[in-house]
Amino acid sequence: MADNKNRVAAVKKKQIDMEPANFVHQNDILCETIKKEQRQQKIYTTFNVNPYNKPGFLEKVRHSHDTPSHKYTEPQTEAQEIGWCTEPLYSLTEPTENVTYEVGEKNITVPQITIL
Repeated sequence: MADNKNRVAAVKKKQIDMEPANFVHQNDILCETIKKEQRQQKIYTTFNVNPYNKPGFLEKVRHSHDTPSHKYTEPQTEAQEIGWCTEPLYSLTEPTENVTYEVGEKNITVPQITIL
């Protein structure tokens, strides 16, 4: 309890002994702080036009995301030549002259019944 009273008395003594605020020094500290902050700031003087407002810009972006076979008529690199034509040579749903689809039962597909 006595220790707590000593602390309170010491704090009161410090408040009385403190000099009044020096406004000139406080202003110097504030000016120095502002100068330090301004050194870290960048001023931008060049500005660009918003590309999304330009006519045709979004179409160019969409076109750039297309696959190479949609963008170009011919492959541009050797690697693009592999898989350039992805359309099948013939339709699997419609029979053609070259491909016949036989429908019927063979010995393998007929169920075998064995009696023991």
